[in-house]
Amino acid sequence: MEDASAVDLDWFWRGWFYTTDNCDVSVDDVKWFKVRKDQTTLENKTKTATKGDLAAKNDDKKPADFSEGPQYFSVIPTENRMYGEFANRLDDKSMISKMETKNFYEITLSNQGGLIMPVIIEWTFKDGSKEIERLPAEIWRLNETRVTKVFAKDKEVVNVVIDPLKETADISIENNVFPKVAQPDKFNEMKKKGK
Repeated sequence: MEDASAVDLDWFWRGWFYTTDNCDVSVDDVKWFKVRKDQTTLENKTKTATKGDLAAKNDDKKPADFSEGPQYFSVIPTENRMYGEFANRLDDKSMISKMETKNFYEITLSNQGGLIMPVIIEWTFKDGSKEIERLPAEIWRLNETRVTKVFAKDKEVVNVVIDPLKETADISIENNVFPKVAQPDKFNEMKKKGK
């Protein structure tokens, strides 16, 4: 199979034939970022502080959904000394202007089952459209237990689902969704059926 496909499938053979691990990929966290649009004025009269800027933030509380809006970050032009001996240079202004309209999503995934598998992500956007993105198993090559990846999207995302079509035999679908959805307790379901 490797000779015919010209793809290294060691991750597949090791996981499926030499271990008793299972597939359980979990969405631990999703953060939403946007580029801050700085408007420079000579007297800085347009600068405003948002509520809670000066207060100490509680980092223990992770947002449960996208309702708090994006976190903003600034992009600064690259200094000439950073290019070294490179002949080509990036046009920083055009790159920054392209990024101003994008939404950046940082997803943290954990491999709770131990079996290395490709990651299939379904993005649901604010307008109702969906997009499926497939990441190869090599995403786990540096760390087999936890990975963080950033995606740039043109539209706002309202929902993220891992393995929406159940192609990877994930044993626990409750942890594949962000924002988290409360799952009914199986004990209470059985209890209701018994009444």
